[in-house]
Amino acid sequence: MDDFKKFTKQESLIYDEAIKTLSADVEHGTGYEEAVNRLAIEDSQLKQIISDDFLKILIVKLHYEQGMTLKEVASKLGVTHELIVATKNEMLEEVQGSAIKAFHSDVKWGNA
Repeated sequence: MDDFKKFTKQESLIYDEAIKTLSADVEHGTGYEEAVNRLAIEDSQLKQIISDDFLKILIVKLHYEQGMTLKEVASKLGVTHELIVATKNEMLEEVQGSAIKAFHSDVKWGNA
């Protein structure tokens, strides 16, 4: 698993503002892809990170917190069920990788 990108101060500001904008758009009924396409971010890598993260945020909010099924989440956001399932699985892999990394950083290996 790759380490997460470290943002500069400017990238962090852009990221935070974009997430706020996307959240407001989706709350007002805009579909996920349309909301992402409206973002005026020149750095395509940063825009991709933001859009990927935002989809994960929406899955947490709608599926895990509000109890929607993954099919309902896909329908609400105007994306495919397959995209939602793949993104959820990616999230779980990231959590697993982070947990393993944290475990190994805390374990002191030596001679027993």
